[in-house]
Amino acid sequence: MPFTDQEKINQGDLLSLQLYGIANAPAGQQQWYSALYPWKPIIAPDKIWNQFTSIPPAATSLIADNNVLNNPTILEKSTIRLTVELTSNYRGFIARTTYNNTSSAQLENWILPSIIRDNGSPSNGYGIKLYHGNPNAGGVQITTAYLAGSGGDPSWSFLYPTGIILCSTDIANNFKTFYNTNGLWIVGYRYIGTTGGSGGGSGGEAKLVTTEIVIPNFTDPNYTTDHFAIVVTDDDGNVLNEV
Repeated sequence: MPFTDQEKINQGDLLSLQLYGIANAPAGQQQWYSALYPWKPIIAPDKIWNQFTSIPPAATSLIADNNVLNNPTILEKSTIRLTVELTSNYRGFIARTTYNNTSSAQLENWILPSIIRDNGSPSNGYGIKLYHGNPNAGGVQITTAYLAGSGGDPSWSFLYPTGIILCSTDIANNFKTFYNTNGLWIVGYRYIGTTGGSGGGSGGEAKLVTTEIVIPNFTDPNYTTDHFAIVVTDDDGNVLNEV
């Protein structure tokens, strides 16, 4: 069975609170859009993709694979065995660097197809694939149609920014069986380029803001102009712009 209405409400509550904040209106006159404290998201530096515009679109997984080969410092294809989050009662599974090691790093920054447009459409080639068993050794794919509702509501979903699979309560026992027999695996594509707070290449931070200084009636004999340019470079010394 897909996510129940209550599960959808529970998952949306936190987002709703963040979006709308505290109502700034007299009692009995509050509206959903009235907020005394607007939502100001805090973005960790590793969630700022400096080379985002260098990610090419991918209509198919074959194109996505070629993109990885052609952009090895920006893109990575990963096949990962998921680790259960035990407090979730087998409703949550996390991509970690080491299977079943909860102290190992969480693998994040998976590429959500809809953020990389391909002639106006999502780059579906970057879509995550979920498997029961190792996909390189006969694993069976679990599609989004698995025990979906009549209206197409899914029974599981993947959180691309954090690398977490969530499933509905009704299929938790199914996923528990999958997990304990050959495991749950994902195949997908991750952004591994430079991020906010790190320098390098075309994504390096500018040292100065491009500007031009004009000194009227400047008469120093060592110079022949009264216009001076400031050259902007990134952290690696690459010239970004020049007046």
